[in-house]
Amino acid sequence: MANVEKWLPLYNEKGRVEFLEDETFTTRVWLPPEGAATPQATPQATLQATPQVTPQATEQATEQATEQAEREAKLLEFCSIPRSREEMQAFLGLADREHFRSAILMPLLEQGLLAPTIPDKPNSPNQRYIRVAGGK
Repeated sequence: MANVEKWLPLYNEKGRVEFLEDETFTTRVWLPPEGAATPQATPQATLQATPQVTPQATEQATEQATEQAEREAKLLEFCSIPRSREEMQAFLGLADREHFRSAILMPLLEQGLLAPTIPDKPNSPNQRYIRVAGGK
């Protein structure tokens, strides 16, 4: 409780805290409406944080995009012969079926880089996916 009272003004000058003791203990933190921050604090904080955060965020985003592209390239090479979803997931070492479908399989199908072997039965247990020569 003491820390909340101590540190709240550093996060928001106009914020206040209220502690209520009854049958249950309640803490209320009151903050001014969004956009009511002091005009000097927001630009100054942004100017201080931007040079520190931008290189790190750029590096992380670049690494993630590179990893994703490499993973997709490996998967496409693996699918030079028809492969099941289970085989592709095992190849990439991924356990979450829904994540694989939404983040990897569906984008590759939408981009025309992979094609189902049984297009008229997308949920067939015999469904396999194969790399499309030349992509789109």
